[in-house]
Amino acid sequence: MDSSASSEYSSAYAAYKVTTTNDWVPTQGQQTNFWVQIQAPASGPFVIPAQIALRGRLADPAEVIQTWKFDASNDGVNYTTLLTSSTPLTGTANLYFSVTSATVAYRYFRLFALTTNSPFTAGLSVFQVYYNSLSGLKYLAVNGSNMMTANLNMNTNLINNVGTPVAATDAVNKQYVDTAVVKQKCRNGLFPFITADTSKTGYIASASSEFSASFLAANVTSPYENADWATNGVTSNFWIQVLVPQYSSSLGGAEPWAFMLNGKQTSSSTTIDNLTSWRFDCSSDLVNYTTLYTSTTAVTGNNPVLYQVNTNGVTFRAFRIYATSGNGVNPGLSLFQVYYYV
Repeated sequence: MDSSASSEYSSAYAAYKVTTTNDWVPTQGQQTNFWVQIQAPASGPFVIPAQIALRGRLADPAEVIQTWKFDASNDGVNYTTLLTSSTPLTGTANLYFSVTSATVAYRYFRLFALTTNSPFTAGLSVFQVYYNSLSGLKYLAVNGSNMMTANLNMNTNLINNVGTPVAATDAVNKQYVDTAVVKQKCRNGLFPFITADTSKTGYIASASSEFSASFLAANVTSPYENADWATNGVTSNFWIQVLVPQYSSSLGGAEPWAFMLNGKQTSSSTTIDNLTSWRFDCSSDLVNYTTLYTSTTAVTGNNPVLYQVNTNGVTFRAFRIYATSGNGVNPGLSLFQVYYYV
């Protein structure tokens, strides 16, 4: 390992002193554009610098290099500037600077002083280069305490033994991609058109109250206008439910991503016979229900609204709208439809 400098005040202040924590000083009166350099042997190894350590003069800490740059070269003629700084280099402590722009290995490393605060003898007592190696300075800690600051170029090589992803931003392995079941949102409704509360297809519509045979729970699946379900004078704590058959999606259930409601169409006004406080419940056993959505916004007629929900992968067979309150005399719905993942 060799060292050199643009000038040396005397042999007592030679360039190599910066590797021994002693002062290197240029010719007295040198105020700008002077340098000290460390050179790796021609046999190598050449290194990619990751960090440098610098310290001003020990003997005269007030003699300070004010602005400077860190250069690297492979021929000692053509230099690449890897770092430029206006941090004063005092003699009170080592200062460390990360080098993130280096992507190739170099042989020559130079600290080039641009300006100083003194017309006399500013210099350095420490100039050290740290580099990448298997046990070197730069690494990715497994505890997440540091991070990459640039892209990782694998140069056609592989990253092996990648685990199963957990977070949405985790990398995935080939096995996971090959076997993953990708959910897609079905735009067709889960409920077919059924003309009776209990149909031969296995879909069952039910309600806590029905005004008459003309206002059945099954009417909420009808594509026709003015086909409503309505309660028989019940305006609080009433519900309507559609149960899908066991052979439906996912062997006995479906995972909803949204549902749609429309208020009654046969009322004298869209502002009466509405559900005013309600929730969307789901169940797999008709005993335990999970509430996925609640609202105090009235469900009015001629105003179909889509509400999105998230079940985190859980499937259900029974889908229910439970109203804690309604207005008018016979509140109800003209449409209740569920949209699901396939």
